[in-house]
Amino acid sequence: MQDALTTFPPAHKDRSGAIVAFGVLELLIALGCVAMICFTLLAVLIRPPATSAAMPPGYPPGYPPPAASLAMAALYYLGIAVVFGWLGVGSILARRWARTLSLALGWIWLVSGTVGGLFSLVLLPRIFAAMPQTGGPDITGVATGCTAVFVVLCLILLPLAFVLFYRGRNVRATFEARDPHPRWTDRCPFPVLVLALLAACVVLPCALSALHPAFPLFGRLLTGAPGAAVALLFALLQAALAWGLYKLRPAAWWGYLALWLVSVVSSVITLSRGLNWEELLRASGQPDNPIFRQVMIGMFQGPFFVTVLVVLSLAFLGYLLWIKRYFGPAAS
Repeated sequence: MQDALTTFPPAHKDRSGAIVAFGVLELLIALGCVAMICFTLLAVLIRPPATSAAMPPGYPPGYPPPAASLAMAALYYLGIAVVFGWLGVGSILARRWARTLSLALGWIWLVSGTVGGLFSLVLLPRIFAAMPQTGGPDITGVATGCTAVFVVLCLILLPLAFVLFYRGRNVRATFEARDPHPRWTDRCPFPVLVLALLAACVVLPCALSALHPAFPLFGRLLTGAPGAAVALLFALLQAALAWGLYKLRPAAWWGYLALWLVSVVSSVITLSRGLNWEELLRASGQPDNPIFRQVMIGMFQGPFFVTVLVVLSLAFLGYLLWIKRYFGPAAS
């Protein structure tokens, strides 16, 4: 009888070693962001004067970016470092919330990275085509190749590895065995939790944009105090909606749908009327770059971007309608 009992396979394969490895990987990503913070702050200290004489031929006046923009970039990296550091420690300790959040952020990273990476590959040749020729070697192919490698490795394959790993049955069972108590992430359906995290991820960028407000709204560019007020209001709404979505409040779903529809309509109106990129760059604290303006006008007001915007909007609307079932009377 004892021999027969010992032949039964275990309920799951223990993946503790792999979980620790992915936790260490998340800590390495956090350290990479810390390194980027150091490089950004160093660029603030050693940046050359914002004059054309200090830069190579072909660069517009006002380049490089001002110190305020570099400081804001450092704050973005700091937020990412805190998140990945927190998740890395949680994964090493095999906390259930760390698996759920790593999987949710992996999906957000994969989808946004794929769309943004492919868009950058389309945009990069246009940037090089618009740049003045300096007589040096043509680096368009090298730059495009390096960008493609970065997109595939860091924006597609790396988040895909997180998604495939953390959604595994044995990985989930290992987390639940080592942390048997339900956590706060178990109180919300996973598809809704992804949307709540997506809303929460927008809060910090919107709040920081109030430092240099340039908020396009229904064809107008709000700057100064009105732009800062709208940016802060948008950040507060996203924070409130993120909390309401997590709590499965039907009003939060309707509010998010309404805010998303307003954003889409505002974007369509703004792009159809044409955006003053020079004013946008100046208000947001960026140097006026004629090359950048030329590329942005040709890209964001062309048929390619409009088609991409329509396809992404329809796909996201389908996702919102799909998770609507979690906000019915049975959700309570």
